[in-house]
Amino acid sequence: MNDFRSIGRAYDLDGSQKLRGAAKYAGDLSVPGMLHGVTLFAPVPRALVKAIDAGRARKMPGVVVLTADNVSGSNRFGPVKRDQPVLVGPGEEARFVGDALALVAAESPALAREARDRIEVELEELPVVSSIEEALQGGAPAVHAEVPDNVCARGEVTMGDVEAGFAQAAVIVEETVRTPRQEHAYLEPEAALATFDERGRVILYSCVQDPYYFGYDIAQAVGLPANRLRVVATPLGGGFGGKDDITLQAHTVLLALHSGRPVRMVYSREESIRAHPKRHPMEIRLKVGATENGFLTALEAQVLTDAGAYTGRSPVVVTVALHSLSGPYAIPNLKLQGVSLFTNNLVTGACRGYGQPQTTAAREIVLDLLGARLGIDPVRLRKANAVGPNARPGTPLAKLDSEPSAREVIDAALAEAGELRPPAPGRRAGRGVACAMPLFDIGALPSLGLAGVSVGVEVMVDGSIIVTSSAVDMGQGVRSALALMAAEELGVDPGQVTVLLGDTDTCPKSGPTTGSRQTYVSGNALLAAARALKERMATEAAERLDASPDQLEFREGAVRVLSEPHRALTLGDLARHCYYHGINLREESWFKAGQAIIGHTFVATVADVEVDTTTGDVQVRRLVTAHDIGRAINPTAVRGQLIGGSVQSLGWALTEDLAQEACRIMTPSLSEYIVPTAMDVPEVEAVLIENPYPSGPFGAKGVGEHATVTTAPALLNAIYSATGVMVRDYPATPEKLARALGAFDESDDPERNTRTKGDGQ
Repeated sequence: MNDFRSIGRAYDLDGSQKLRGAAKYAGDLSVPGMLHGVTLFAPVPRALVKAIDAGRARKMPGVVVLTADNVSGSNRFGPVKRDQPVLVGPGEEARFVGDALALVAAESPALAREARDRIEVELEELPVVSSIEEALQGGAPAVHAEVPDNVCARGEVTMGDVEAGFAQAAVIVEETVRTPRQEHAYLEPEAALATFDERGRVILYSCVQDPYYFGYDIAQAVGLPANRLRVVATPLGGGFGGKDDITLQAHTVLLALHSGRPVRMVYSREESIRAHPKRHPMEIRLKVGATENGFLTALEAQVLTDAGAYTGRSPVVVTVALHSLSGPYAIPNLKLQGVSLFTNNLVTGACRGYGQPQTTAAREIVLDLLGARLGIDPVRLRKANAVGPNARPGTPLAKLDSEPSAREVIDAALAEAGELRPPAPGRRAGRGVACAMPLFDIGALPSLGLAGVSVGVEVMVDGSIIVTSSAVDMGQGVRSALALMAAEELGVDPGQVTVLLGDTDTCPKSGPTTGSRQTYVSGNALLAAARALKERMATEAAERLDASPDQLEFREGAVRVLSEPHRALTLGDLARHCYYHGINLREESWFKAGQAIIGHTFVATVADVEVDTTTGDVQVRRLVTAHDIGRAINPTAVRGQLIGGSVQSLGWALTEDLAQEACRIMTPSLSEYIVPTAMDVPEVEAVLIENPYPSGPFGAKGVGEHATVTTAPALLNAIYSATGVMVRDYPATPEKLARALGAFDESDDPERNTRTKGDGQ
């Protein structure tokens, strides 16, 4: 038990608005005189643009048409390298079907689309690079002429002596696991409104995960001074990393600048799937050695990722993927290499987990196969190799600064799951387990604006509190978490705290809302600001209460003498005193972690499934995820994150694959790209284990992405337990399973992507 008054409460500042339909999303916004914008996308995956004739469209009354000639800035954007064009002009290459060739704004969406259809484009189609394999081939076309080998990014992690480790091994298992491109499939597609204030500055309202990055990059791309662009993050109808990258926002600003009128753009679902970055598909080649007793001696890996047409966030994804590969296990010898390759496929970027779900999937699948080779129970194998207090983790970015809890989360998940229930007639039941040491950003990673955050705290004259942060609440509950932490530290009820988020004019720079970071980093910045204010206020209160500052506490809306709580000043009285005596009650603090580059936690998932061996149909009966969360600032929100992540990962494991053939999209909408529905959601449980994190605010850790890391491999391992078939090529569709189980003629399947027990073991 703890004596917190606010921390640990169920509290939600945003949910009721969304439930009542009162939240205004970017696509809901409207202002007088507004035009409607649309994009002309490249009709083919790769082509040299020879000419764009917009003459017929420009002659239409009330129509504005823009091409690359109208862009006065760099016409490039990108979070790591600015290599993606805002608009592709004549003499340049369109490198994927999401590249924009022209923009149109008109009085109505219908008129804008009609004008777009009148634009004539002359193209010379070019050979495409459609896969990792093609990108690696000698003589393959260069997606970017200045990168002849198509290598977008490289990474490496080494530890110990891998060859010596394999020499000690009694058993060596080598496997290749392929994970698919994933669409984020958020409810709200991309939307933006660009308008003007009374001074002529541009105000961009949009569903974004990092308003400062969007402001900087868009201003540079369109040739606008950064101080002439204000970005306001609107409520997000889901993000999952997919709204951390620019899509239509730069287009909306351009159209507003050139038309002199407000412009709104809203993607259709098909346009959203076409244009925004996806989860990186990966091919992961693993070699694992172990003693006959199951102790891991060496891990070697090659991680190949499809970056798509532009750099995006591939360098960071490769880094995080490699540093998460060894997971929660004490593996003394590592040689891990990663390469991200340019293709003409859809661009890739941030997606819940940042490369960790893919590498965790490969490792956890291979551990089950290794256990089968050795005749060792998969749970016992994991617990025997779990990292201990004195072990060295397989990532030099993280520091084991708290007691490792891999065994604890496994035991907790199994205890909550109970016994495996018998299957329905004609079906087989199986249970799978997966464990991970997920990484989360702690404000020290020197890239993508992740190093350091700022949060503002102000005590108003009546004792109420305002917190300002450019963090974005996309359903994960950061607004509520900041309110609870401010209330706890300043001794007020959470209802007295207002949290203002996501506005570059009024909120300090807090970096992106990605990497499960904001509760940790913004929470620490908030505490620094609040504690500076408390020290200042305590000095004034001590004089009025005739007590020393160290004898005071902030509690129940007042500053009280610890030994005599009835001797008190209300926070409002004290704030008024400070106000009239010129004492500043607004503090903006900066936090940058110093103990490590990345934080860590521990998580385990147990999955129970039933499989129909004649059809390959998989019914997920139960998912249990146990998470060492440090401290639950808002337990209800934490459970929601774990449950939502489990369901999202279920879709990735069993149904979701954003397929492309010859770089063209084969699943262009949610009719073809199959996400789980309410009918597919099983019993989902979240077990919260609270081992306070030494450097976290009130002991909290990151949590937002981590159920997505372990759920998919737990499901694949459960299918393996039930059927003896291990799917090494996600998703585990009924067709794949049925073929592997002999229900279909194998000659109909040109590519075997499953193997049964005994094959290759």
